[in-house]
Amino acid sequence: MKIESWIFGAGVFFFVPVSMIYGFLTHWNEWVGILGILLVGGLAGMIGAYLGFTGKRVGMRPEDRNDAEIHEGAGEQGHFSPWSWWPLVLGLSCATGFLGLAMGFWLVFIAAGMALVALIGWVYEYSRGDGPHHLVGPAVVVLVVDRGNGRLRLVSARLLGRQQLCQAQQRRLRLHNAAAGR
Repeated sequence: MKIESWIFGAGVFFFVPVSMIYGFLTHWNEWVGILGILLVGGLAGMIGAYLGFTGKRVGMRPEDRNDAEIHEGAGEQGHFSPWSWWPLVLGLSCATGFLGLAMGFWLVFIAAGMALVALIGWVYEYSRGDGPHHLVGPAVVVLVVDRGNGRLRLVSARLLGRQQLCQAQQRRLRLHNAAAGR
């Protein structure tokens, strides 16, 4: 990550003088451009510092060495949530926020609330524990209905998480195999 940190670090030494030149050429009347270019320089510096600290912590990667083989880069690249719905909710709330800027500002407040809930849900997705409140993935509502006397009557209702749903499917498969004599 040494090369990446140097590239982004060099962005600071490029964008800060460019912002000063831009300010001089516009006679310091166009502050949005000056500030925008300075912020890009600051962002490049933050990314360069992060990559530098991460490179020291992680060490040399295969792509940083000249003698590395292709197979050394194979394997797990990180932890990603393949079944997480929170990125979709966060994206929809950001889209709603931008729509609110164009259509009506009241939508921005709704989108901010949605974004806050989505961000907290995404951050704490794996920190909830395995209590009875813990439902991972899609939930299934199981309704037990009694059809006695020609009338429907709700006997019980349960909410099953993914683990409970898998256990119920395995039980049903065992019963089916036992009834078929397998």
